[in-house]
Amino acid sequence: MTLSDNSQLKRTSKKNKTEKNNLDEAKALLASAQARIALLEESDLEKSRSKYMEALEIYQGLEKKEGISESYSTLVMFLESWVNMKKQLPTSNRLWSYSEI
Repeated sequence: MTLSDNSQLKRTSKKNKTEKNNLDEAKALLASAQARIALLEESDLEKSRSKYMEALEIYQGLEKKEGISESYSTLVMFLESWVNMKKQLPTSNRLWSYSEI
């Protein structure tokens, strides 16, 4: 393998990693959008929570501090809304316990 071949392999590897990161970031954005839709249009709290968590996990894997921060911030707002709604529901209708959060 020549020096030129090695350089080409490094560029290709870096390009593939960048493309994968871009794809993963798009998946995180999609999960966040799906979470909002589930919450605002479908009133599906469990789906919304799941999608917000999915986005957070992707951002953590990418080590994208801005995405992680935004995900945590959104989850806090979601949980605040959930707590307020939970206060109005009988115990049997709760989606999850505090230990699952």
